Amino acid sequence: MRNHCGKIIVLICGILCLTSLSTGANVGVLSASDITAAMVTAQPGDTLTMANGTWSNQSIVFSGNGTAVAPIVLCVQSTGGVILSGTSTLSISGKHLVADGLSFVSGSSTANNAVVSFKTSSSAFADSCRLTNATIDSYNPTDLTTDYKWVSFYGTHNRVDHCYFHNKTHQGTLLVVWC
Repeated sequence: MRNHCGKIIVLICGILCLTSLSTGANVGVLSASDITAAMVTAQPGDTLTMANGTWSNQSIVFSGNGTAVAPIVLCVQSTGGVILSGTSTLSISGKHLVADGLSFVSGSSTANNAVVSFKTSSSAFADSCRLTNATIDSYNPTDLTTDYKWVSFYGTHNRVDHCYFHNKTHQGTLLVVWC
């Protein structure tokens, strides 16, 4: 489906596994700061693998440039093995990045801050990036009148597919495309 701006294709489906797209290095990461550090030298085809466990209060910034043939992939060590909780969020910017398998469970974001945003700053947007096999479940603030989005699209040619969204009880749209 195209948004009203004609820029972004959005697919929302059930959970499936993403076939490995990697042809480069595999870098293990233990925290949001490890991801930021790894992205300084990440090359097209590299994979950053998040270690299994509960990642609490992590503001993940996934910013870099892969290629259409060799994206940079951020994935989990094993399906369901990485749980993002507390106030954890994911911000994506750059080109040809794939975030695969992240699970945001029983936490919350802050007002005006999406759980997953396809931008890292007011001028750094995502282009041809993908969120796949992700879960956002019960990611609600205590005050249900708080308005924030679960997924905010910025940039062009981005996609969300094979994701599971469940038990959103607070104000604000689940997914929004910003023009």
